[in-house]
Order: sequence, then structure tokens, then C-alpha cells
Amino acid sequence: MKRRVTLVALTLALAMLPVQASWGAASSPSLVAVIGGGLDGHASMYPSGVAVDPAGNIYVADTGNDRVCRFAPDGSEDWCQGSRGPKAPGRFENPRDVAFLAGEVYVADTGYNRVQVLDARTGDPLAVWPTRFGTIMGISAGKDGSGGNVILVTETSADKVRVYTTEGSLIRSIGQGSGSGPGQLSQPRDAATDDAGNIYVADYRNSRVAVFSPTGAWIGGWGVNGTGPGQFKRPYGVDLDQDGDVYVADSNNYIHRFHWDGRQADFVRTYGSPGTGSGRFSMLRRVAVGTSDATGTVRVHVADLWTYKVEVFAGNGSYVRTVGGRPPAEGFFNEPHGVAADDQYVYVVDMVNQRVQRFSSSTYAFQLAWGERGWGEGNPGFNWPKGVAISTNGGSPSVWVADTKNNRVTEFWPDGTPTGRRFGKVGAAVGQLRWPFAVVPSGTRLVVVDSNNDRVQLWDPSGPSVVWTATEGAGIPFAKPKAVAVSGGLAFVADTQNDRVVVLDAATGSFVRAFGADRLRSADGVAVEPWSGDVWVSDSVLHRLVEFSGTGTWLQSVGGLGTATGRFNKPRHLAIVRTGAGAGLLFAVDSWNDRVQVFGISG
Repeated sequence: MKRRVTLVALTLALAMLPVQASWGAASSPSLVAVIGGGLDGHASMYPSGVAVDPAGNIYVADTGNDRVCRFAPDGSEDWCQGSRGPKAPGRFENPRDVAFLAGEVYVADTGYNRVQVLDARTGDPLAVWPTRFGTIMGISAGKDGSGGNVILVTETSADKVRVYTTEGSLIRSIGQGSGSGPGQLSQPRDAATDDAGNIYVADYRNSRVAVFSPTGAWIGGWGVNGTGPGQFKRPYGVDLDQDGDVYVADSNNYIHRFHWDGRQADFVRTYGSPGTGSGRFSMLRRVAVGTSDATGTVRVHVADLWTYKVEVFAGNGSYVRTVGGRPPAEGFFNEPHGVAADDQYVYVVDMVNQRVQRFSSSTYAFQLAWGERGWGEGNPGFNWPKGVAISTNGGSPSVWVADTKNNRVTEFWPDGTPTGRRFGKVGAAVGQLRWPFAVVPSGTRLVVVDSNNDRVQLWDPSGPSVVWTATEGAGIPFAKPKAVAVSGGLAFVADTQNDRVVVLDAATGSFVRAFGADRLRSADGVAVEPWSGDVWVSDSVLHRLVEFSGTGTWLQSVGGLGTATGRFNKPRHLAIVRTGAGAGLLFAVDSWNDRVQVFGISG
């Protein structure tokens, strides 16, 4: 029997628009409200790469918005290219760097493992290179030993810099393997050439600049490990000016300028300093040296990722202007991922913005937000968090956040204040985590989806200690599980890359059953109706929600790719709140539409 699904409230994201839902087997829902308005959530820029052309136009790899933008020399926006959707020319996933050459923009399309070429005047896509790369973090235009144009692609995962023709044919690879010895590189981030074709590499983990000849022979390098002017702490970007001076964007939040004579580097000056405000940096990524106009006035352009800006300096170090710099608006999202709700609050993990936002459960009005970018042992910030859950601590409500790339789970009070309880550190051993995607309470304990360890664990946070670990279902190992729901003594695991739901005994972790492989292309979120035991699963590949009975019988599929009400673009985590006998609210994170859709369900 098909059951009615009623749309109660759409989005904690976009402006009020008259839209018509389009669903599959279920009855058409009726739109009640749209929550949010004004900005579309993309007003902020997340610059990870920057390049400049001879006229002073600035090109930005806006990694957090999956797009590339061009700005005039005065900072006004000319165009932006890129939208979230199926992989296609002109669409990007986490582009990390850009290069300008002869009227074209070359893009390190990192998430899609490719290089794309755009028309610099319009942003229109021109070409996609056929090579499938590993993780590429940098791209630049340079010269070979004969003065010809080349494109340098820094393939961090291979510890190599690849030299290509402008059409995408490999010429050679630079780097003699992973390490810190002469000719070796360790997770390089960027590269640039001088006019003679010598190659300068931001050798990230070795905290140095490595220098190679045009043919790849080792010349030398330099770097003093430290956090002050002229010292390196994991350099990220590198560029050269017309006189051959080398500019290094370092993770210690200085731009360092050196004069290199082929044997040693003499420190010249810094540009900017750590901190906030004009001329100061929070997470320095790239540097591009160019001119402001046809007069040839030197300008140093700096991409500072987590202050959402590109800073421009004169050659003498004085501050010129800021391009961007607007923080993300509260009440809006950029790729939300996790959601948890009760009869008082709705919590949403605003992943790209590295924060959790809280809304009213009755009006869906924004109330507060907490979090900022931060990583490493003991750091209080978030590093691409993906999961959130409502629990209790000593009888009082609390909120647990799966801080995914910090490999830990942290507890907060409802106002965002840390409770002091936190567990997990990177690794595969007992008591360690590798990219936890989700956390949900099971009594006073927590079920944690340890995605990159391909396992699910029950943790006792009072220890903290691991009670049980499950790594497979029906003899098939988990493959990147991403979500879990607990109901009726059972744990329902979204076994994502196996396209199924695996049911475990929540007390012991033992296998009960599995279902959904004949209906799902992916399983990114899961929630269970407490009154019926029916299971809802989000399918991020087919962009829909699928409902099963508690025993695994398919009931209906709803949604499909789109931006209208009831449609989805990469649905992620789900949550259900009971509102009465046989009725409740289904919260569905619609990630690439930057919203949460809320549906009334009954049956």
C-alpha cells in the first residue's frame, strides 16, 4: 500500500519561490513554506588558487563553491563558471588551482581528477584533458628550456610535478620519489618556472623550495623550518616575478620573497602577516605575481582560503586592496551534510563552512551557529565535519559532531559550548578513527561510522572505549559506510559503496540482515520511522529517497535530480522526528542544492 508523503517545510536555504514538486510513486506533496531568503549561500569566495593575466585580471579557483571566477583589477567580478551537477565540461569538484596562458585558463579540477581549459574572456569551457590524475593540488604556466610554453601540474599523491604541452601531452615528470633527499619530494603543492625553464617546487612536507633544471635534474633547494619571516612551515604556493625573485606562500601565513642566484637564496621581504583584517592571513594558499595594468606596476596577489579573500600588495609590500572577504551568511549553507532534530531544535552540519547551525523546530528560524576551520590534535576547530546527533550528558541534552577529517567525535551543549568530552585520533587501531562520517546515540553509548576504516563501532564516551566493532554484513566487508540509524535495538548502516543497508544488533554488533542492493545506487543517509519501523535511505547517485519496510521490502522511491521542491542534488543524511501517532517529519539534507528539505510522513 502506498503511503502519503506531505511536504511540511522546504529548505533552510533559498529564497521563497513558487515551485512545483515532482515525485515518483508517492502522492504529490503540497508546499507549505520556504525558509531562508536573500543570499543563495554562495556569496562567499573560497580561494584556493589564484592567477593573474598581463592586464591585471585576477582568476580564482573558488574551491568551496566548485567554480572558477574572474575579477577585474579593481576587484569587481567579471564572470564565474561552474555549477554543481553531473560531471561535465565547465563543472568542477573542489578545483584547487588555476593558471593563465595566452587567453586561456587552466584549472586543476581536483575532485574530478582532471585538467580543464576555459576561455579567459568568457569562462566558457574549451577543452578537457584526457589524462586522469591522482590528487592534483597545483597548476601553473611556465617555460621550458627553449623558451616554449608549458603547463606544470603538481600531482601531490604521486610526489611529482608533471610537465605538459599546452594541449595536454606529457613531456616529463619531475621528482625522484617520495622523501627528503636531493631530487625527492614529499606532498608537493605547487610549481613555477623562471625564464630559463628551471622549476621551483613548493615541497610541502619537507618545508622547503626544491629547484630542478628544465630536464628534471636536481639543482638544490632551501628552507629553514620555522614560523617567522624567511622561514617555512609547509609551503603551499610558489611564483616568480619578471626579475626572477621567488615568492612563497607558506602555511605560517607569510608570503616570503627571496632572491635565488642558483646556489643560495637571500631573503628579501615578507608580504602580509598572520591574523585577520586587511593584509593579514588565516590560511594562506597561493601567490601570483603580475601587474595591475599595461604600465607594468608589480602586484602580488595572495589567496587566503578561510578569510574568503584574495589580497593584493604592491611590490614594496604595501597593501593595495582586498577582493572578496565576505564571510558566509548565517542561516545559509554550503554543502550541508549531517542533520539531527528533536521537538526543540534542528542541527545542520554546514560542511564547507566548517560549522554547525541550529534552527527552531517549530518555525525553522535560524538561531545560532558555532565552529570554524581548524585541524590537528587539540585544535578546537572543525575539519570538514559530516555528522551530528542529539544525545544526553548527565541527563541534559547534548550534541555530538563527527569531525570527519580531524578523525574525532566531539560533544557540545546545545549553545555550541564544548562539554569537554571528545574521542578519537587518526589510525586504524582500536580507539582510533579514519574519517568518521556519522554518529548516533544508542542509549548512553554512541554508534560511530568509521568510513575510511570500513567499519562501524559502538563507543562508550565515558571511557572512552570501544564496545564492539563490525566490519561486514552477510560475509561482505563494508565499503565506505556513511550513515547509521538506531531504532528498536537495531543499527541500520548505510553501506554506501555496496549499495545496501546492513542491519546489526545494536547491543552486540552481530549481523541481522541486509537489503536494498536491487534498488540503490548509493546509500548516503538512513533514518527509521519509530512508529512503523520503515526505513528511509538517501541515494546520492540517483538523487532520490527510497523507503523500505523494516524487513527490507521496497515501498516507494521519491525525488530525482533537480532544484524544484521535492527534487534533490546529492541527498545526504536523514533524520526523523515523531509528531504524533503514525506521523512525523523527515529531514533530508539536499547537499548540492545547499538546503534541507523537511517532509511530513504518515502511514
